Amino acid sequence: MQEPVSASEYGASRQDSQESIEDARLAAATSLSSLTTWAAANRPPLPTPDPTLMSTETPSVAGLTGILSQAAPSPLAAPSMNTWNSTVDTAAQASDNFAAWLFESPGSQYDDFNIANMPFLDFGLEYSPKDVWNLEDYASTSEPPGSVANHATPSSLRDNAAIGTPIRGVSEERRAAVLRLLSHFLTKQRNRVYAASDQTRLLYNPDAQNFPNLSVGVLDRFVANYWANVDQQMSVVHQPTFSPNSCNVLLLVTIIMLGAADMVKQKPKGLLEDHQEFSEVIATQLRWEIFTDPEAQPPVQLWAAQALLLLEYYEKQWSSRKLHERAHIHHASTLTLLRRGSPLIGRSDSESPTSGMPTRCASPTGEELPGKPTGSSLDSWWVHWVRNESFNRVVFTAFQIDTLHALMYGHGADMAPYEIRLPLPCDDSLWRADSAEEVHRLDANLKMYGIRPINFLDGLKRCLHAHDVQTHAPARMLLMAGLLSVGWHMSRREKHLQFLETVPSVREQGRWRSMLLQAFGHWRQSFDDAVGPRKSRSSAAKTTDANAPTVLFHLAHLTMHADIIDIQIFSGTKRLLGRKVSDKDFLNVFQRMKAWQPTPIARHAVLHSFKLLAAVMMNRPGKNGANDASNMQPFISYSSRNDPMMYRPWGVYLASLVIWAYQRASSLHLSGPYTQQHLIEGQDERELCCRYLTAFSNIDDPARVLAMLSVSGCAAILSVVSQDLANGEPELFEEAAKRLQSCRETLLTGTSGR
Repeated sequence: MQEPVSASEYGASRQDSQESIEDARLAAATSLSSLTTWAAANRPPLPTPDPTLMSTETPSVAGLTGILSQAAPSPLAAPSMNTWNSTVDTAAQASDNFAAWLFESPGSQYDDFNIANMPFLDFGLEYSPKDVWNLEDYASTSEPPGSVANHATPSSLRDNAAIGTPIRGVSEERRAAVLRLLSHFLTKQRNRVYAASDQTRLLYNPDAQNFPNLSVGVLDRFVANYWANVDQQMSVVHQPTFSPNSCNVLLLVTIIMLGAADMVKQKPKGLLEDHQEFSEVIATQLRWEIFTDPEAQPPVQLWAAQALLLLEYYEKQWSSRKLHERAHIHHASTLTLLRRGSPLIGRSDSESPTSGMPTRCASPTGEELPGKPTGSSLDSWWVHWVRNESFNRVVFTAFQIDTLHALMYGHGADMAPYEIRLPLPCDDSLWRADSAEEVHRLDANLKMYGIRPINFLDGLKRCLHAHDVQTHAPARMLLMAGLLSVGWHMSRREKHLQFLETVPSVREQGRWRSMLLQAFGHWRQSFDDAVGPRKSRSSAAKTTDANAPTVLFHLAHLTMHADIIDIQIFSGTKRLLGRKVSDKDFLNVFQRMKAWQPTPIARHAVLHSFKLLAAVMMNRPGKNGANDASNMQPFISYSSRNDPMMYRPWGVYLASLVIWAYQRASSLHLSGPYTQQHLIEGQDERELCCRYLTAFSNIDDPARVLAMLSVSGCAAILSVVSQDLANGEPELFEEAAKRLQSCRETLLTGTSGR
């Protein structure tokens, strides 16, 4: 067994880190740059890591080039020195240039990476060169005369309702359009039986046409609930200029679907089954309706991109296993729609569909406002700005989903960071402002404090090198997604090289891992310094804001040091990612887990798993000044059912699995019987779970993990998390709950789990 690694090996002071960075750049030899060709992904045996993986050295630029290019849809083009095979060499050169630019220090003035050298096919997500951010730019970027009248006129909308409520209520005419679409969906699902005779259910339709329980008031409540809860987690639709009566009906139905589904989570399980049924009917047919709409063809309209992303969010997070897998299959289709036609570059007249409606309209209310004057130039500028910012947020949301779901579910990451050449999304105060004047005033205030738009790639590079990036909290979360994407692509590159039997040296692997670990730590510290801890945890939303960076930080460490696919197979799952897990697969994973358990990275993953669970599940009275009762003890208060964050519930599940896998693999190394104290009958598992998590949350040295393991403590964690997930609505949560219960039985009985 290797020597334990102290906490100091996982981090160092900034000064020492910078010195080691310079030393590594001078000393490291290039070992990966010549291996730019890669094969299809296979899952080779995971090599046993070495303590040097935690080296504080930073990878050389030459040693890391070529790693990030493998997700690109086409080779990169750059000038070649070899005339005999220019096609291959130009691709390798441009690939090397991007990786070199990313890993070179921000102050190094590395100039070889140039967007102008990138080929045509890599421009799918590039931003318009005339970025409409400043009011001063309006004269050069405003739309042709006469086009503004067809757009949403923000000044005509802002007085109808306050922010946080629908701008307009759903009209009877729009309700009829929604019900016609719903009736159409039901006719396509004749194989499904609904309790249509129950007059209390939403889908009650006595004449097969009308739905008396889906009144205008009910639809308004669904829309209002979407803005109050769902939009806070995935804000891709601009609320101040949104009108339910003039937006595309498919986008409105998507919003209604999510609003109804969110209401289900607010009530005890089983109380609003008809709301869940209503959402499932819409989701089942909605994707086909969007894909077959003429305006969803490339170059895609804004409403279609928004609807597809919102639908994927529902399918993956709130629905059945079948729809979850369908979302995984069609995720690449959504990304392709965004790439084709470059959605953030204006169209020529020949590209525009003949709908008579602007193709980049955030809220096309032209039909509602015949003869309406075009309004002031400030309002026209705002419409143009909203249109560009909406597409900006669509692209970043797609990237965030792509990266986080690759880490959480083992899906492939289809987007590479270098594809996104956009400024980070604007501050939420600008996005939610209800007038052009308010946007202009807030923008001026931000600039007065030195806060200006930051390019995503520039911010990512600074983040990777542990430099401060002055931006708002949601943009910081996107930068963390960028770091996770870099780590995912580099790990995948290593697997490709292993398949070719050209495994990078353990030292070389350790260098880039060390750089990312340092970047994770600095990101977390800078987030806390800039945003600060929340003063109150009195509401779910505030709790979400308070520990969101903490959860993402620990999840990053967890997934970087533990193979979640192997761990799920080790737990005894029969099918994974649509594939049957054979006995041979299980035996191979069994050996890899035995090799993983004694390593420093295993202890690192387990410690961060404990800290993630403690941060999410435990309520500590008085910790943030909210309660002065010092005699009150911590207690378990988390409920995944009420959690709006898309990655936190599954992160809790993965953390529990990692702890179990380490505990289980540790028992395999013992020659005698496993004699640790087992769970006592009648013992309060929630109290035991809380004590166990408290003990681990107070340590920072991974070397102490093995000595503190407890069978009864691990069993208590599995029981508490399993019961909580079983109370959720998504089918994946129910499957996860059963898997954790099976792991608990395996731990207590010593069986294999297969």
